[in-house]
Amino acid sequence: MEQKENDAVESSDRSQVAAGVLAIFLGWIGVHRFYIGKPGTAILMMLGTGLGVILLMIGLWERWPALAMPWKATSLRRMRRLPPSALSAY
Repeated sequence: MEQKENDAVESSDRSQVAAGVLAIFLGWIGVHRFYIGKPGTAILMMLGTGLGVILLMIGLWERWPALAMPWKATSLRRMRRLPPSALSAY
């Protein structure tokens, strides 16, 4: 029972406004959790963010050909409209 009271006292020593500002701007990496003294959840948030960024990068890398196809098709259509003599310059 005393431990819970000590936790409440420790967390109230920190500014709630500062923790809120940190959460708004750097909450995605868990800085506010370090600030209020909970490094375990802060590390989990950092790992989760890192994993999410890695998965996003892999997804974009794998899907890039499908995302780039409309631009490639547009440039091919433009090249087909040019007279053959205009293509020799390339």
